[in-house]
Amino acid sequence: MTTRVVVEIASGVEATLTAQPTPTGYATALAIATQPPLVTATSLPTGTPQVTQKAPGTATPYPTQTAWPTFAPTPTPTPSNTPLPIIPAAPAPLAGAQLEDQLLAALNTTFANARYFKSQASGSDIPNCTAIIDTFNHVVNSPTFDVSGASSEAQYAYTVYREAIKIFSGDSDELWTDGVYAAYTACVNNGDSTAFNSTQISNMFLTVGQVEGLLIDGIERLGGEP
Repeated sequence: MTTRVVVEIASGVEATLTAQPTPTGYATALAIATQPPLVTATSLPTGTPQVTQKAPGTATPYPTQTAWPTFAPTPTPTPSNTPLPIIPAAPAPLAGAQLEDQLLAALNTTFANARYFKSQASGSDIPNCTAIIDTFNHVVNSPTFDVSGASSEAQYAYTVYREAIKIFSGDSDELWTDGVYAAYTACVNNGDSTAFNSTQISNMFLTVGQVEGLLIDGIERLGGEP
């Protein structure tokens, strides 16, 4: 009996359960609206970077001075066994020889001037007074020399050289020694209008002849030729 009661109770329960209305399903819950994304904050504008201050200017360096070129030392020649040629030393100038050369040149110059004077005074009726005056002054102002320590030949040549100049200039007491000076004086006083007469020309020739003889003697004494 007990078993039947249990079965009946179970059947009643099952019937009761069957009679219960099927529960209405819950309405689908509304989906929660998706929250719109948060607005991304606009980034603040980047501030203008501050100007970086320039470092203090570096002073422009002075140009480096170019070093003077180093000169390579002259190599010392390697001695060789070949002997160097021996150059003979020039002989020392001799004062006596130099004096004689200068005196001989003066004798030759005076001799040439005496002959030139004669040619200008007797070449035509009207002498070349300009040449006569210039030549006379050249002879009178011929150079002098100190022959105190010279050879006897040089001393003799110098003596006749100075005597010839003295005669030519009219400063001598010898006979017929005023012919050249007379011609010179006439040209100085009268200029180109001077005219020598035959006596003046003859006296001038005698004077120049004496001068030439003395000069030739001195030239030959020094080994020269007039």
